[in-house]
Parts: sequence; structure tokens; C-alpha cells
Amino acid sequence: MGQINIISATSLLLTASSLAIQTTVAFGFSYSQQKTGRAIGINTMPTRSNSQLNLSGGFGGGGGDKKKSKTKTSSKMNPRDAKRATQQLIERYGGDIGKGTQSRIEESLDSLEPHLKEAAELYKQVTQFDALITPMIPADRNRLIPPVQFQMAEADRKKLQSLMEQHSLSERDLHNVFQQITWDASADAKATRADIAGNTMKPELQERISNACSIAVAATSAEGARGKLLDVGCGHGSIVRSLVDAGLEEPDMYVGIDLSSEMVKNAIERYGSARNGRTGKGRVFVADDFLTHDYSVYGKEGGKEGVFDSVIFCSALHDLPDMEATIGKAAEVLRS
Repeated sequence: MGQINIISATSLLLTASSLAIQTTVAFGFSYSQQKTGRAIGINTMPTRSNSQLNLSGGFGGGGGDKKKSKTKTSSKMNPRDAKRATQQLIERYGGDIGKGTQSRIEESLDSLEPHLKEAAELYKQVTQFDALITPMIPADRNRLIPPVQFQMAEADRKKLQSLMEQHSLSERDLHNVFQQITWDASADAKATRADIAGNTMKPELQERISNACSIAVAATSAEGARGKLLDVGCGHGSIVRSLVDAGLEEPDMYVGIDLSSEMVKNAIERYGSARNGRTGKGRVFVADDFLTHDYSVYGKEGGKEGVFDSVIFCSALHDLPDMEATIGKAAEVLRS
């Protein structure tokens, strides 16, 4: 039986299945799709269907057969090493991690071509304004937002549209610019802090992640499995250890993709050296756009892209620019 679960409204797990299920996210997005051999869905609440799928509080509920987990590999850094790592990290960020991160972001924006920098800044202003007013009812908008602010936002929107048309830019392009710059700037800090914490999260969330990883790993040994798992928005390899603990037997069963080259660099430094003793191959970490990446190199056969037994998004779904396209792409790369 296929398994479809999420960790939160920003996380999603898909495994190869013959089921079809429609689910709805709390903020109003719904998606359903049926293809031979695939079932996909996202959900933030328990749901019932004739598929006998049991969703209970994210990954806290039923999940089908799971592999027996290996001995846990994660452990917190000892206090002395943690203090040293923290101090080195602060130094790398110029004495203040928050300010250093912002400085890195500003330097990256300044390095862009003038038209792209201007478009990116306008895009940020417009999206921030939209995020501010979207939850408001009309009466609150009129009461709390000065008319001049609406006028300025509309002027920014028109200018942005003109730049996008002039330079053939899409909203996805600008979204990705900000995502890449932001995650590049914070990659060293996030990876080091994860090292200090032993690459584990708060107990309740870690339990859900561990359950999700068990489900994802189980799919790699199911009937017809190809032994491949895709981790979307893999970051610095934040769930690699959880997947190993869940029983992912060989490094070359894992492919991680992230838009941030700095995140991928950190992932390779931490988890890129392990090799499958039989094939000599290791984990693949790639810095690219999930929606446009060419997946044929991972075993495309007969003109079909479906090469993965599981596709998992851990606290990453909200960072992608088009949710429907993202889930559709994930369905494409799942095996039949």
C-alpha cells in the first residue's frame, strides 16, 4: 500500500503507489492526480478515504511497514567542541551571525546585473506587501494601510512588470534569485548549528521526521523498487542521518537536490564521502532547480522519468515557487 504523509504544511512525502487520493492544505490549496502506479497528496489534518490510508498528526500516525531502524548515529557535540565551533562560526560571519548573514545577502544582491538587482528588490517589496495585506479583510486594509502605501505598491508592481517583460524574467526566476541568495548566505550557520545539535531537531518534530524517513526507506525495498530516494530541498543534508537510521542501506540510494550551492557544498563536506562497497558510488548532491533539473542521469528508462521510489520534502515545500507544479513534478519522477 502506498504511503502519503507530511511533517507539516511545508513538508511532503510521496512514495510509489497505485492509489489515488485528494487532500487539502490548511491554507486552501488542493490538488489531486491519478496516474497508473502513482498516488500523491498533501495534508495537514487526519483524513479518511477508501484507500485505507491512515494519516494521524503528520507522520505521527500510521505508516505501513517500516524497516527496522539501525542504531542511531546522531549525537550532540560535546560542550568544548560546541564552544569552539560556535566561536569559529561567529568569526566567519564577522562577529555577528545575524548581521553577517544580512551582509552576505546584500553583497550577493550587489553582484547581480543592474536590471536583475532592481527587479529582485522590487519583487521583494511587492511580495512583502502582498503578504501583509492578503490575510486582512477589506475593512482592516482600509483602516490600517494608508492609501499612499497602496499607491506606492501599485507603482512598484507596474515597474516590476515592465522590467520582467523587457528582460524576459518570470516570477519563478526572481523567486529563485532570492531563495538562492538567502540560503547561500545562511548555509554555513545552519549546517554548523545542526552539527552542534547532533543533526536532530526538537523531539516531536524529530519523531515525525524519523517516521517519514522509515516510510520513505521502506519504499526503496518494496516490490518493483529501484532503490532510489530523492530528497528535495536537501539543504546541508539535514535528514541524511535520519534516513540512515531508518535503514537506507547504501549511500548511492540517495539523491539530494537544493537550489543553494552553498547548502550543497556543506552537504557534500558532511555526507559526500561514503561509498557503496560494491558499486563504488556515493550519495549525489546537486545544486539545481527541482522543477527544471534533468533526472535522466539517475536511471531514466524507456523515455520515462519515473526513477525514484520515494520523494521527500522536509520543511521545503513552501520554498518552491509553484506548489502544483512541484507536486506534479514529484509525481513524474516517482517510479510506476
